[in-house]
Amino acid sequence: MGCQAAHQLEKIKARIDRLMGEVGTVESTPFDWLILPPHAAASMLNSNEFFPQTADELEYIGKERRFYWPRHGMWFWHMIGGLEAFEDHKSKFAYMQRRPEIYRDLEVLAIWANTQANLSEVPLGHPLDLTARRSVLNELQSALDRYFAKSSLFTVVRSDRLNAEDPLPETSFSIYAGEDAPKNWHGSSPAWKLAMAEALEKTGFAARVGSPEKARR
Repeated sequence: MGCQAAHQLEKIKARIDRLMGEVGTVESTPFDWLILPPHAAASMLNSNEFFPQTADELEYIGKERRFYWPRHGMWFWHMIGGLEAFEDHKSKFAYMQRRPEIYRDLEVLAIWANTQANLSEVPLGHPLDLTARRSVLNELQSALDRYFAKSSLFTVVRSDRLNAEDPLPETSFSIYAGEDAPKNWHGSSPAWKLAMAEALEKTGFAARVGSPEKARR
């Protein structure tokens, strides 16, 4: 839901490669480095729309480079140059949109996380529900199923951001083991290594898509 997942998945790439049994490549997608609740990601996938057509669709939230997109209920957090660079950002997202389109006929493992500690600290201008709820994540899984030929959604969650009345299926999530300070955004690499090992095992993704005979834990 924040920047942490993209940061950590790139940082622990060597570990993921070992678990998969093959060397992957790092590629940016339109879902990275955003504050993106599940309903917003589902809305973007369902509409096949990942960036506004015009700058007036964005709401400035009081910090340079930070903008809210009401249509989907999500935040762009790193728009360097602000609205003056809108067309440059639009071109960048148009290019990144080609990546999920290329993957549409492949099996995809999507990772959603609510682990970023400072999300409860930063001023957003609009409410953000940090709780992982099965009903809302089911909406995202349905959108992924419509967009990709085959997909699995795995969530990495903080234990204090779960909802006991709307629990996640046991095979769909990992409890984040990091103990991050309140203002920490980047998270714990050891905790993310454990979480991704669980993700690849519980979903069976490594066994189906990787090279299990070459995998190392």
